[in-house]
Amino acid sequence: MYRRTKVLIAAEDRDYLQLISPMINETTDLAVVGTAATEQEFFHMIQEEKPDIVVLDVDAWRLYVLQLNGMDILRKMQAHGIDIPCVITTCISSVSHRRELAALGAKWALLKPFSDERLLEVIRSTADENAVLVT
Repeated sequence: MYRRTKVLIAAEDRDYLQLISPMINETTDLAVVGTAATEQEFFHMIQEEKPDIVVLDVDAWRLYVLQLNGMDILRKMQAHGIDIPCVITTCISSVSHRRELAALGAKWALLKPFSDERLLEVIRSTADENAVLVT
C-alpha cells in the first residue's frame, strides 16, 4: 500500500504558492504538507512535516533577496545532510546555472513557463525514484 507523496513548496512569491498548491492537492497521489516563503519557514517545515519532495522556486531576481534564496537553501540542505529530493522551478536557462543546481543535489530543474501537467509529471517521476513502501 502506498501513501500520498508529501510535497513542500518553497517560493518567495506567495501568489506562486497559491497557484500551484491547490493544483498539486487535487491529485490523489500527492499532498502539499506546507508552503514556505522564507528560509526560516522552509527549515521549520522540513523539521515539522518531513516532506518526501521539495518544489523550490529559484529565480534570478530572488537570488539576492534575503527572505528566500533558493540557491542558499540548496547549499544549506547539502551542508546539513538533508537528503530530500528537490524539484527546482526557474526562469534561468544558462547551462552553468543548471550545473550548479545539479552539483547542489537538485533532481530536476524545470524551466518556466511549464504546464501543470509537466510539473506533476516531474514531481511524480521524482517520487517514483524515491518511493517508500508503507507496510
